[in-house]
Amino acid sequence: MKLRLFWFLLGAGLASGIAALLVSQLGDRVPAPGATGSALDDRLASIDRRLAAIEKRGVSPVGTATVASSTAAPPAADAAPERTPAQQHASSAASAIVEQSIAAGTWTRESSREFAAVAADLPGRERFDLMRRLAAAINDDRVKPEPGATTF
Repeated sequence: MKLRLFWFLLGAGLASGIAALLVSQLGDRVPAPGATGSALDDRLASIDRRLAAIEKRGVSPVGTATVASSTAAPPAADAAPERTPAQQHASSAASAIVEQSIAAGTWTRESSREFAAVAADLPGRERFDLMRRLAAAINDDRVKPEPGATTF
């Protein structure tokens, strides 16, 4: 019983010591709970100044770029990065597989395997758009998946 009391008192003393250390180290930087008046207003003004400085640098506080007011021309919205010949071939082949399946009204195991092999070389957005087109056709009952054919 005495040993438990000892450990309890030791733990309580340690916790209060840590709390006192934190208050002494952070007390001047953190406004007290319920603080009103000039201390809190000064702290909020400081935060606003820092955010304004960050925005002037062209970076928003959440890590996304902000629109800077400059004379430089904005990048073209539809400018896509250069595609390799392999990506161009994969795009044509994957699109053809999806279009043939929609025209035939069936998604076979072979179509699934061919699409998976070819689509691996596509950029993610293009692969997603092709899969979305096929999914829409399946959902509209224009395409019936063959049993055992993976959709994607």
